Amino acid sequence: MTHYRPVSSLTRERISLLALLDWTYRRQRAGAESDPGTDLARLSASLCPTATSLSAARLGALIPSTAARQRPVLHPDAALVADMVARLDEGPGRALLLAHAEAGTQPSWGENQHLEPVLRDGVPLVIEAERVEIRYPNRTRRSVAVSYCPVQLWPSEAWVQMQRAEYSRWYQALATLAIRLEPAPLRRWQVDGLGIVAAPWNKQG
Repeated sequence: MTHYRPVSSLTRERISLLALLDWTYRRQRAGAESDPGTDLARLSASLCPTATSLSAARLGALIPSTAARQRPVLHPDAALVADMVARLDEGPGRALLLAHAEAGTQPSWGENQHLEPVLRDGVPLVIEAERVEIRYPNRTRRSVAVSYCPVQLWPSEAWVQMQRAEYSRWYQALATLAIRLEPAPLRRWQVDGLGIVAAPWNKQG
């Protein structure tokens, strides 16, 4: 069992959990599945044997390379966070957490919902509702047709509710991870809040 020495909170940098995940997966690339040396190994294997021999002859010695077996060093905090994420219960929440952490994004929750005209055959639908009589200052009158274009919310309410349910699953996974990271012996970072709110749509308007 590996034992960690406790690190004073005074010597650590404060960071939100959202920013910590971004650092872990996008800066440290803790979720990278491919070996960084794979491309080097493939390149070495593709070299012509004759060219390799000539290159070694020019150097006067055969110097074996270890480039294909080298990997960048993963910061202990990134390794710890990635391990904690891997220990979360499998399901949509963890999948969402990983996908957005690696992409540096957040789930949508309907924040861009807006009104759009109803279209018919690709053009706005125009409906003539009624005719009204307009009285002019010179006391003349004129019957005018009143038309309007109906509008609708886009995306639909059903789609927004689905987005918000997905956001809630993502948020719950973050909240669970935050609880598990509280006693974790992070060396550089100290988690200071999640960096997001549970239901941002409740603060609209």
